[in-house]
Amino acid sequence: MLTNNEASLRTRMRPAKTGKPNSREELIAAAKALFAKNGYDGASVKEIADAAGVNVGLIAYYFGGKLGIFRECLLTDGEKRLAAARRILVAAESEMEFRLRLKLFAEEVLEFHLKDPDVTTMVHRECERGSPEVEDLFRNTYFLVFHTLQVFIESGKEKSLLRHDLDAEIATLFFFSQLIHAVRQDTANSKYFGKTLANAVYRERYISQIVGLFVGGAVNRAKEV
Repeated sequence: MLTNNEASLRTRMRPAKTGKPNSREELIAAAKALFAKNGYDGASVKEIADAAGVNVGLIAYYFGGKLGIFRECLLTDGEKRLAAARRILVAAESEMEFRLRLKLFAEEVLEFHLKDPDVTTMVHRECERGSPEVEDLFRNTYFLVFHTLQVFIESGKEKSLLRHDLDAEIATLFFFSQLIHAVRQDTANSKYFGKTLANAVYRERYISQIVGLFVGGAVNRAKEV
């Protein structure tokens, strides 16, 4: 059962409706699948165009070439994630609001993965490779998501919601790592333990647990005395 506050936040988070796919969108969808499966070097523009069912010349027309469509796949996703983080992670005025916003942020991160697992695979691979071709893109989108969470945690310290000795950067790394680990291990978790983030009940329980553990350790108990 959603509280009024949570329902209100969710309503503001809903993305605008989009129309039917066009050739550009079909190319992006095909590129994501092939880049995720074969990597940047293992996917050709011809394979992408064939998978999308369009003329190969449209890749140069829309994106300027293979690197252009590769960057577009990541940029579109990164901008959406950053916009969501900035919309959700507004400085909280109470511990309850802090917990709720952190929960909504975690839900959004996992839902991005579930809706577009191919681009998540691309992001993880490029984080490990450190490709200079997309370094600027990562700094201006994905890394800013991390920064937005860090600022949110720092604001909790400033308002005395969280412990003053809490290192906001380490706390951000800790919370993010729980989400990244869950995504990366989801296939193995499903195979060996029968648990998957695709299951809404399990996903809700996982998020509630990590948020509860994080807030429980970070909250400023001295304020309650």
